[in-house]
Amino acid sequence: MTEQLMASDTSSGNSQVAGISGRNWALIAIVTQLFILGIWFGITGQFQAIETNDSPGYIHVNWGSMVDVFGNLRTPGYPAFLAALRAVSSDTRIVPAMHFVLYALSVLLFFSGLFLLTQDIVRAFIGASALVYTRVLFGYVSIIATDTLAAAFGVMVCGLIMIRLCSPGIVMSLLLSLAVMAGWLIRPAYLFLVPLVPVMSWMVYPALKQPLQSRRWHAATALLLAIAPLLLYSTLRLSVVGRFGIVSFGGFNVLGVAGQFLVNSDVPLLSDDLRGIASAAIERRDSGRLRVGDFDDLPLTNYMRMEDRYDLTIWYVFSDSESSEVVQNPVKLNSQLRRLAQELIWLHPREYLTWLVKASRQAARKLMWDFADNGFTFILLLIAAIVLILHGYQWNREAYENSDPLKVLAMFAVIYCVMSLAVVIPVCPPLGRFTDSAAVLLASPFAVWIWDAFQRWRP
Repeated sequence: MTEQLMASDTSSGNSQVAGISGRNWALIAIVTQLFILGIWFGITGQFQAIETNDSPGYIHVNWGSMVDVFGNLRTPGYPAFLAALRAVSSDTRIVPAMHFVLYALSVLLFFSGLFLLTQDIVRAFIGASALVYTRVLFGYVSIIATDTLAAAFGVMVCGLIMIRLCSPGIVMSLLLSLAVMAGWLIRPAYLFLVPLVPVMSWMVYPALKQPLQSRRWHAATALLLAIAPLLLYSTLRLSVVGRFGIVSFGGFNVLGVAGQFLVNSDVPLLSDDLRGIASAAIERRDSGRLRVGDFDDLPLTNYMRMEDRYDLTIWYVFSDSESSEVVQNPVKLNSQLRRLAQELIWLHPREYLTWLVKASRQAARKLMWDFADNGFTFILLLIAAIVLILHGYQWNREAYENSDPLKVLAMFAVIYCVMSLAVVIPVCPPLGRFTDSAAVLLASPFAVWIWDAFQRWRP
């Protein structure tokens, strides 16, 4: 094993570190980084739990009946996580601490998967180390919300995809299936993990050194492992609350976008049972009682105006948060709002297409800005700029094709990011919490790219 690792890189530096007890040095180095970061979080108060507007919806869940659980506006994953921690300790600091612990575990799984797949200890170490310094960990670990925990399971899924490709046994298959299920049970937007598993199993298959099964077998079984729990859960929920799906909130989300297109002339064109909701929404919207937004004087399809009015449209224009309907029958209301949103999109296709384009542009802008705003990735950008200035580096396709870790990391980072945002943008503004989660892997291939660039310029 040591000889194989040393042969994977001709540089003396790689040969020396690869010879130190196989991968032990890399595991120790990653754990050390995580340990130091954990101490830093403790010193700086990052393990003090912070509640947001969404936190009560996760904390105060009625577990008295299956109807209450499956009819909730939230999937039960994160509320169950909080309930389990409350059973262990009343100290709220346990929540961000467990966020951190599970995210640390995901980094170690990712390293293990990348190393097993590529047999390149140094680049696996660099790629996994980059995950330690992401915005989704630094910015959200203390918040009682799904961001950090969902990101942890997203990274776990990526690591388990690679591990299962190398060792396609029952245990790894079960762990992968459970990790995918945990992801969307914690955060519904992580449904993108379901198609991600077969897609990435197919895409990174060529990196396997000694494949045990065919490419189609890996992709087909991966799809089954990812989709089976989703179908079972949705069927169970259908039998309990009469709705097929994982949660009754998609209608609220999409109407936050499509509901802003509603005009008086739309009402007669809507289905009979939706006209009353639309008329009441117009009355509330035009009543003058709603807060005045910072961008209300801008055109209807201006992105900042639509983002600013998103929550207002959901909770005050359409669902009327002061009424009891939201609490008493969220399942029925969600279905009505989803149908209303679909009909409004049908009536205003140009406005909705404009939203998709502008929201996608905003997501790309946020990703680039936040990449430069993060301290770790900003340093990577500076190093890359220096390298380009001093050496005039030209991309070499052959070098890329011969670098399995870089190729695997690039595919994971880009496809993960695109799939993640593809679930968000049609129904919700790409806010920082969503783009930070989508970008969790982007620094990894960039860090390995810089390492490879330096290695090629060594005398």
